Amino acid sequence: MRYRLSLALCGLLSTGLSTGVRAADMSSVISDVIGGTNDHLKQVVDENHRELIRDVVISDVNTELVQFLKGANVQLKMLDVPDSPAGDQVLGMTYDLKKNIAHQEPNAVRQYKLDFNTAGTASFDDAVRPTDFLETRLDFNVRWFDNGVLDATGEQRLAARVLQQVSLQAAQQGLDANSPAFRRLVASRPEIQALNRGNLIYSGLDVHATLESDQAFEQKQYVYGIGGFFLCAIQDRQSAAAQFNIFDYPFKIARMLTGYPEPFETARHSFPRLRFAIEQVDPKTSDARQALTGNLATFERFQAEIALSSPIALIGNAPVKASLAYRYFREINPPAVVEGAGLDTFNYLTAAIHFPNGIAFTYSRGALPFDLKSESVYALGYQWSL
Repeated sequence: MRYRLSLALCGLLSTGLSTGVRAADMSSVISDVIGGTNDHLKQVVDENHRELIRDVVISDVNTELVQFLKGANVQLKMLDVPDSPAGDQVLGMTYDLKKNIAHQEPNAVRQYKLDFNTAGTASFDDAVRPTDFLETRLDFNVRWFDNGVLDATGEQRLAARVLQQVSLQAAQQGLDANSPAFRRLVASRPEIQALNRGNLIYSGLDVHATLESDQAFEQKQYVYGIGGFFLCAIQDRQSAAAQFNIFDYPFKIARMLTGYPEPFETARHSFPRLRFAIEQVDPKTSDARQALTGNLATFERFQAEIALSSPIALIGNAPVKASLAYRYFREINPPAVVEGAGLDTFNYLTAAIHFPNGIAFTYSRGALPFDLKSESVYALGYQWSL
């Protein structure tokens, strides 16, 4: 129920922004929707008041649901599906919410976390639903990390704390860690120079339970699995990970062509982030699988994901970023009829360019679970956080 309400409220906010609601009237909009009317949705939005809209919603509607939705990333987008028979274009919304339910840090290198994640893309037209795949996940994970200063001297520990303070200050000012303005901010604090900044390495194992469905919940399955993940944030520019990170080479060329300062320095998040899992899938409603096999028996699958991002240009002091993500699903020992229909393997590639003002252009190609065929989707959207 909470998941459906979360999706409904995200849809309400995106509808309010797209159809035009004055910031001062947002609390009335919420009240009207709860009361069953929506006249205020017809009014004109002042785009300069997006932050005020968010503040009004969070402060005036201080409910458990709204508090739960704080931090959600929402992107209202126009989806173009050239592979469809009519070359359809449709308005849609992508959402992503991550919440930490509990965590414990027994020492400096290990964390235990219980997280709730929900993400997906929903179309406002039931007849055209590209990327129709929603995930709601509960995840218990153990993380280990090494940032190069765990055994540091007292002077280095002080430098690490100062760097953390400077990073927080930069985030509040909207500065990116790869921007010249951030580097000048770091250089202004001599205490930081004592810090031996090694690469920040995260690794871990997780146990998870996931509900996967289409947006109408007509097709759904429960997934239980165990997996692992690895992340390396580049901080030591002289390390082998920085020097031989071939994945960042195309982005370095783009930075050179756009006049980005120090274009050949390896970007912090350009090293691929890896995630993999072995899972048991329990289909509850799957028309295609039922038709092929005559049953909805559980099956096992392997899942993997690789993602990276890197700046390619600057607008003022803010970076324009490019990102790539690839997802792979492979059923283990599938029935011959499922393999013959090509429903045992799913691949999905997404490439995006993110502008500092929240505008993003995205291209996706492939198929996700519940898709019967591979298709291309172009999207232009605006993203904001609740």
